[in-house]
Amino acid sequence: SMGMIAQMVINRAMGIPITRPKSVTTEWIKNKV
Repeated sequence: SMGMIAQMVINRAMGIPITRPKSVTTEWIKNKV
């Protein structure tokens, strides 16, 4: 749940649509941060 929420917050902050699979979410967030 936390991972999905974090993704939603980051995506909304950056204006990026949620189109990333769950398996890529964590790595993608780390890359963006």
